Amino acid sequence: MSMPYTWMRTLSAGSIPAVLRLYAPYAVLVATYNTEPLMGHQQLKEYFKMFMGNKGLHGQIDSMITQKVGAATVYSGLYTFRFKEKGKPKTVKARYTYVVAPTPQGPRIVTHHSSEVPE
Repeated sequence: MSMPYTWMRTLSAGSIPAVLRLYAPYAVLVATYNTEPLMGHQQLKEYFKMFMGNKGLHGQIDSMITQKVGAATVYSGLYTFRFKEKGKPKTVKARYTYVVAPTPQGPRIVTHHSSEVPE
């Protein structure tokens, strides 16, 4: 299974530690709902506490393009998140790019960009 599908399945299961294990310790996340790039597990943990705190959060991969760049793999595409905001269902369509590289612990996300698709 490719990293975007693994990430989405892990995120939807609701375990922050499991999500963090998908990232290299020095990973950078340019997150959908953060104004600054985040780096490292501590900053990512704080972001995922907020994002994964949305009730009923789950998502799906809508499209994916895969590119091999040396030893790294780049995944880009679209995904959709669904959750409840103030008790009302919300759907967010977003675009993503993951850079996955080999590490001593196995393939890990080293860079992840996510942003809402403009309407």
